[in-house]
Amino acid sequence: MTLAQGIDVSRYQPTIDWQRVADSGISFAFIKASQANFGDPFFSKHWAGAKAAKVLRGAYHYLAPDLDGAKQAAAFLKILDNDPGELPPVLDIEAKTTNPAQYAAYAETWLKNVEDALQRRPIIYTAAWYWNSTMLIDGKYPTWAPNYPLWVAHYPLKEGFPPLSDIEDGKYKPAIPKSWTSWTFWQYSERGRVDGVATNGRPANVDLNAFQSSFEDLLDWSGANPEEVVVLPPVDATLATNIQIIQAFHKVFGNESGAMLSRAGLMPLVTANPTARYTGPTIAEMAALTPTQKLALTKALADVIGGG
Repeated sequence: MTLAQGIDVSRYQPTIDWQRVADSGISFAFIKASQANFGDPFFSKHWAGAKAAKVLRGAYHYLAPDLDGAKQAAAFLKILDNDPGELPPVLDIEAKTTNPAQYAAYAETWLKNVEDALQRRPIIYTAAWYWNSTMLIDGKYPTWAPNYPLWVAHYPLKEGFPPLSDIEDGKYKPAIPKSWTSWTFWQYSERGRVDGVATNGRPANVDLNAFQSSFEDLLDWSGANPEEVVVLPPVDATLATNIQIIQAFHKVFGNESGAMLSRAGLMPLVTANPTARYTGPTIAEMAALTPTQKLALTKALADVIGGG
């Protein structure tokens, strides 16, 4: 399975050609929106550019240790305005603090206020080296922490970055902070290189991230509408034969393809004369399928018709 790959950016990556980023295989991006009570100066530019390139977007806030959590949440929400993005919001918890209990309280307030406002459970970004020492307060970790998905920072290589295939094969695994048992996103390098990310015209380092599963699963997990963030291959189901429709279903659903054809009401049509031209509904009109299934089926049919 190919894991969905992403980047995260801030003012330290001022020049980004988002279309080139998308064309290089990057499907999602976390973009810094705010810190304390002020915004990142490049947020609006990056936010709009990623949207135009149909890259899934999540906004993150760096939690300061010296400002009330409610004020920080209000600043974050004001910057997002009416466009919260396709991915859940993120709280970055990694600041140096002399009062961990207060910092934890600020974090809990931020998480609750943002979730209430956006009706989406935020993600927590942190690292084991930080969390395990800093957030151990009076002998225990915050009880609310494991209620939120984890975006973990851990770099298995000191120089460069591992290929995504090594992560998919399980060659590397991140150190998980004590409050969690698994990760949802993994920032596996701070020295990545992605086509389209530059500083002063020269390729720039950028953080690399992986989602725990495929891009299609990321769409399901995030609740994003594939039609808004995915450029579908140009394929017309009416140009296919019935057998090609059957083959596309098998590519997507495997042993469940027969059941899915029946659920979609296509079984009698496509099996009566397999070599005939398909005359059923378009993939978009197949009401029995979810948006993500329609996306996968569209890609599969394009492959079948193209001989892939």
